[in-house]
Amino acid sequence: MRAIAVSLMLCATMARAQSTPPTNTIPGLTLWAWRLEGDLPRWPRVDDGQTPNAYRVVESIAAIRDPIAADDGPLVDHFVGELRGWIRIDTPGRYMFRLVGDDGARLLIDGRELYDTERLAGFVGEDGLELTAGLHEIRIPFYEDAGKFLVSLQWSAPGAVGYTNIPTDNLRTEAGQTFATSPGIKSWRFASDARRPGDGNALAAPHPAYRLEKVRTPDFKPQVGALCFLPDGRLALAEWQHDGKVWLLSNLNAAQPTLLAEGLSEPLGLAWVNGALVVTQRGEITRLVDTSADGVYDHADRYECLASGWPQSANYHEFTFNMVPYKDRLWFSTSVPLRGGLTNYVPGTDGDFTTSNGPGSVWSIARNGGDLQREARGFRTPNGMGRGIAGDLFVCDNQGSWMPASRLNHLEIRTSRDQPLPFYGHQETRIGR
Repeated sequence: MRAIAVSLMLCATMARAQSTPPTNTIPGLTLWAWRLEGDLPRWPRVDDGQTPNAYRVVESIAAIRDPIAADDGPLVDHFVGELRGWIRIDTPGRYMFRLVGDDGARLLIDGRELYDTERLAGFVGEDGLELTAGLHEIRIPFYEDAGKFLVSLQWSAPGAVGYTNIPTDNLRTEAGQTFATSPGIKSWRFASDARRPGDGNALAAPHPAYRLEKVRTPDFKPQVGALCFLPDGRLALAEWQHDGKVWLLSNLNAAQPTLLAEGLSEPLGLAWVNGALVVTQRGEITRLVDTSADGVYDHADRYECLASGWPQSANYHEFTFNMVPYKDRLWFSTSVPLRGGLTNYVPGTDGDFTTSNGPGSVWSIARNGGDLQREARGFRTPNGMGRGIAGDLFVCDNQGSWMPASRLNHLEIRTSRDQPLPFYGHQETRIGR
């Protein structure tokens, strides 16, 4: 176990003894622990109304270690629990507390949090506060992911040198508790975090309106860039690579792929148009043609360029996304460059980060190629495009620099080329302005 020392400062406001202590107390603290399933990289929260697997009084908190005894077997890994009761202060003054543990633990006295860790490693936390004589509520929530588990609390009373174990008689818990337990894995979720959406748990099942079909095989693990179903039911799959490939899968259960095309630059869009696949690759829209006379579309031996020439550089973030047939045209999008590493290309005026001259746009071409038209601008990373229930177009955009959250845009379609391009808000001036 690797120990990490942390020293914190609290204000010196005196915490008063709890105004309504229990009438009857006994030495020790109450321990609850719930058995969980799954990795615990951060604080879990047990759903309400569940009886713990372990419930008892411990007379010392000098070292609570695994395994924790429970009726359905010892708790070794993947559990959450709490120590709770009161700490009796005989001499008022400033008390220092040292919390040692592995993995996560908190220390709260009279509701005031002295220490909180969410670290998958050993830790040592030290803090203190002024306490009046009497009983003060103490809580030590904890959780264990895997490995060695430890929770230990010591104190340093006013005038004392160093830390010592808290005497059992100074730890109090309610007398006459009913130690009800139940076996099994408990229902839980990750504690809420304002920085993360959802509860962080793995999805148990899709929405009832959807059916999940898994296309997996030990030998075929593509980095998927685009998907498209052919009229005969086969699935076309583009691999997002610098030397990208397009595969055809005729049996989704067996996932036996047939190579249709290769040598494509980061293909990120596919559509079946007029008897052939059209693929969006970096800087080009390409039709994959099978010229064989066997009538089976399974090998592209001719690559036809339908469009190219929009502003683009070698910057790592200038992707070309999507391929959506709409209003007798083919629609796709491009993302803006980003500064990172040595790829600091700046389109437009040198020294600025303007992107109004091409990147970060939605484009369209004629179905048979040519007639490249810019349809909208102002996007950051528009890596999703689709038709709504009324047939109109929606474009996603990806969270990042200057865009605090991912969003879904209802694309405004111009009725005349003389109208200004719809603008969707990317940064157009020098960084920082």
